[in-house]
Amino acid sequence: LEKTIQHQLEFYLGDVNLRKDKFLLEQIRKNDKGYIDINIFLNFNKIKSLLKNIPEHQDKLNVLAEAVITSEVLKVNNSRTKVKRKIPFSEQLDRKDEEEIDKRTVYIENFPEDINHEMIAKIFSKCGKVLHVSLPKYAESKTFKGFGFVEFAVSV
Repeated sequence: LEKTIQHQLEFYLGDVNLRKDKFLLEQIRKNDKGYIDINIFLNFNKIKSLLKNIPEHQDKLNVLAEAVITSEVLKVNNSRTKVKRKIPFSEQLDRKDEEEIDKRTVYIENFPEDINHEMIAKIFSKCGKVLHVSLPKYAESKTFKGFGFVEFAVSV
């Protein structure tokens, strides 16, 4: 469980996700040292599902903090209430970086409404290492729009 949570938190605060995640970027900007309150992650659906069998709020926070302590890319503050990247995120991409990302990203469509990120990553992992899956949803209904994007580690 700890390794799975660590992997998920590293994804949330990783370059690929932060390039697209306005909410987490805003949280990072709020703190001059780049820390985010670890409580925030308790509201993320994936983290909620991973922690569903942990009974107490404080226990859940401890599990998150423990997962970060062994991470090579994240760290917690001394009071174990905040988390940040060890190497700060650079929001500035130059044109060359954007072009490289475009070369590693494919458009997908015609998947069923109940498809999820993990299923798409598993399907496309046969083509190479998947860095990010984007499955846009309608704002009001939260239903899948029927298309998405898969970003690979290298051009496919």
